[in-house]
Amino acid sequence: INSNATNGAAYTVNLTGNGQAATPNPQIAVSQGGTGIANSGTFTGFASTQQGSTSAPVVFTISNGSTTDALTLVAFTFSGPYALSGAAPTSVAPGGTATFSVTFSPTAPGTNTGSVSIVNNSQTNNPYVINFSGQGTSQDLVVSSPQAVQGSYRNVTIVGPNGVATLSGTLTVSGTLAVQAGGVLIQNCQP
Repeated sequence: INSNATNGAAYTVNLTGNGQAATPNPQIAVSQGGTGIANSGTFTGFASTQQGSTSAPVVFTISNGSTTDALTLVAFTFSGPYALSGAAPTSVAPGGTATFSVTFSPTAPGTNTGSVSIVNNSQTNNPYVINFSGQGTSQDLVVSSPQAVQGSYRNVTIVGPNGVATLSGTLTVSGTLAVQAGGVLIQNCQP
């Protein structure tokens, strides 16, 4: 330290300290088709899919809003009838994007819900959760041998010569109920 003191002396002060690395702070955001999905938001854009089938994959984009820090994607955890299609990205460069795809395989007619939780190294949105809601449609039933039937179906066809359907509960058909030549539909009527 230089001084303007009358004795003209210079002073030296030794300083020590511990440096600390800056905490990375990547900024995760997710969109689908150009529309942002907030953390804990819900995506409802899956096509109606027949129970027992799988939808076409829907592509989601992960963006990293940081211009300096890489975004690390640690894990993708799915719930409900939703699954990852293909490989999951593991990182997104500063200012970059990466994609992942999701399929929907409804287990019942009507609304099927689930989610994905994306564990990452963002300081503000970890994990990043997207809730899903998709519509399952009824499947078709073909009866070609004696069997008890009940439930919800899109179409029911009872075929001959061995198709014998015995109602064992409520049968809901949203499309067509067809009993072909030689097929039999038996109702269990209560007195």
